[in-house]
Amino acid sequence: MFVLFVCLSVAVVVQTLSVITICAGRTAVDESTGRQRLEEKDDALALLRTQAVARWGSMPWTVVGQPPGEAEGTVEEILGSQGWAMKATVRQEPALSRGVVSAWLERGRDGIDLPSAGLVAAAIAAAAGRMSPWLVLEGGTAVGGSGASASETGEAIARLRTLPAEPLVGPGVTIGAMTTAWKLDGGWRKFFEQNEAELADTLAGLAPGPAVTAIAGRPGETLLLPEQWGGASADEPSLLVVTGAATLDARDRGDLYGVIVVDEGDVLLEGSRLHGALFATGSVDFGATGAVAFLRSILRWATDRSLVRARLVPGTRGESLG
Repeated sequence: MFVLFVCLSVAVVVQTLSVITICAGRTAVDESTGRQRLEEKDDALALLRTQAVARWGSMPWTVVGQPPGEAEGTVEEILGSQGWAMKATVRQEPALSRGVVSAWLERGRDGIDLPSAGLVAAAIAAAAGRMSPWLVLEGGTAVGGSGASASETGEAIARLRTLPAEPLVGPGVTIGAMTTAWKLDGGWRKFFEQNEAELADTLAGLAPGPAVTAIAGRPGETLLLPEQWGGASADEPSLLVVTGAATLDARDRGDLYGVIVVDEGDVLLEGSRLHGALFATGSVDFGATGAVAFLRSILRWATDRSLVRARLVPGTRGESLG
């Protein structure tokens, strides 16, 4: 009897240990699977952010991500946010996971990095015998809100690789020499060269604003200024970015309001007056009547508010069972 009792006790202990081992293994698998499903839904939230920034607004349930962790998400406006905040929700098929993850999306503004100047170029050209200035300060000599002129503050309103022999500039305008050529930062160049699908896949919630135009050319090619480009006033400016080392033909367009950036290319500005700022790696040909009227408020718009961002608001992520 004693031996039988001992054998029975050993069998019970072995069976108990086996059940514990099996349960522990299944728990570990379930825990790992659950964490993987949560990670997939968090990735889907990040994708929703990049998709929403370019097309800000409510979005119906849409497939997000790729199998096997494919999810679907929706975006809806938060009442009282005046269009600046949205709620993003992500779920998966019930067979995969019943969990639902949501978070707030917040819209913000950003801008392209540009020098603090009205004109940056390798050199300028003007028609022989020209008498009118090709660079002036819009509205007088005041710079910013200090009331001091550029010459008083020592700030260069124009920066050139080759200084002109007889600069035709307006009152308060100073010209500084550059030792190296200006070029658009490589990251910004890649940003403006990507198409909409690539932006949604690769950028961290950043997209061009509605007043931003990007065109790409090839070395030796001349691109015409887009027909509708150029804001109607200083309160509605535009930003144009040209990549690919092409020449921009912006001649005979009258008054334009905005900022023009030509990476590794030249600009033709005869017959046009750009209110804002101009940046080119190559030369700028003003001809007989072309000019830049430096308007700091438009430059600040381009560097601070021309692009749009979206971020997942910290502290708003939540989980629930669908």
